[in-house]
Amino acid sequence: MTARRGAGPGLLAGTAFLLVEAAAGATPWAFPEGIAHTLGVGTPGYALQPWPLLLGVVMHLLVSAGLGVLYAAIARRLRLSGARLVIGAVAFSMVETAVAIWAVLHTILPATLPALLDAVPWWASVAGHTGYGLLLGLALLHRSSSSS
Repeated sequence: MTARRGAGPGLLAGTAFLLVEAAAGATPWAFPEGIAHTLGVGTPGYALQPWPLLLGVVMHLLVSAGLGVLYAAIARRLRLSGARLVIGAVAFSMVETAVAIWAVLHTILPATLPALLDAVPWWASVAGHTGYGLLLGLALLHRSSSSS
């Protein structure tokens, strides 16, 4: 039940995040291709590369759905509701970002991480992650109020 509850909101929030990054990046495909380049797929740069673009979008949406499931489970365990559910989702997104970038990617993929970090300006990354958390929380709030 938690997987279904969190995956859809995670996908919704992840899609919005992707749109922010596409609008702010050097090119609309810089962010998803940066994900693929970090994984060693494609040639770094801003040329349109269909397979790295597709891989980046798919990986981003899979992670977004997975994080939605994880946050839904945490929120359920902590019995978060209302504003706390939404604020918690934004805080979760900020903590997850720090852990993912600095503790995981910086440690595992230090040579290719700059391809991802250079794909969009810092402000867009902050806006995208904050928006992800906000939409995730609001979508979960809506889902919980409509199932009651």
